[in-house]
Amino acid sequence: AQINPHFLYNTLDSINWMAIEKEEYGISRMLRNLGVILRYSVNRSNQMVSVTEVADWLEKYISLQQMRFNQSFRFELNVAEAAGSVRIYKLLLQPFVENSIRHGLHGSKKEPLLIITGELENGMLRVKIEDNGKGMPEETVTILNQPDYHREDHFGIENVRKRLRLYYGEAASVLFESR
Repeated sequence: AQINPHFLYNTLDSINWMAIEKEEYGISRMLRNLGVILRYSVNRSNQMVSVTEVADWLEKYISLQQMRFNQSFRFELNVAEAAGSVRIYKLLLQPFVENSIRHGLHGSKKEPLLIITGELENGMLRVKIEDNGKGMPEETVTILNQPDYHREDHFGIENVRKRLRLYYGEAASVLFESR
């Protein structure tokens, strides 16, 4: 917040053109995605956007994560057409996706896979973030499913839960499962 965002965007754009001149198209794609992520995150962060816009942002975010981890996991994003126009607050899903990549996919014995699904169920939006990673101990699942828990190492999840409660009241819920 202390650095002028226009300075960052213009600098990223300059670096991007340098990468293109050197035919470094992978670097160029990463820079473009990073610029989109920064703009989306900084501009009116408490704004509501469509699930389609969230999905587009998540694709860019996850592509950067894939590049960062040397394409070590696959990703599928499935948003039902009816769910695409639903409006939700920005950046609600990112902490869950990040945790799935950092903790869920780490140590997977099979090809790591992250699946995000958005659908309408009885007029309510349901988003599932799934991975085929090593899973969690039942004790951790129990702790994560307590609506009022507090743990320093789960700050992102706690923050999203508070935002969900603030924005949607009792209509919102979060459920963790592990197999």
